[in-house]
Amino acid sequence: MFVLASQNISGPDQAEIFLKAIPQMEEFVRKYPAPFIAKVYRDNRVTLWKESQILLEELQQLSE
Repeated sequence: MFVLASQNISGPDQAEIFLKAIPQMEEFVRKYPAPFIAKVYRDNRVTLWKESQILLEELQQLSE
């Protein structure tokens, strides 16, 4: 999942940020196995927030 890291941005600006970040997002999915949560920034950077192992551990804890 990709999330926008900035707040208070209009819908059209959000769309523009995501469209410009598509190449970085495509590169990101080749490097990191799903599931993951990544942040997309205004400058088109894409960074890992939560990796698959952490997310799977959190899900397991919720089911206990």
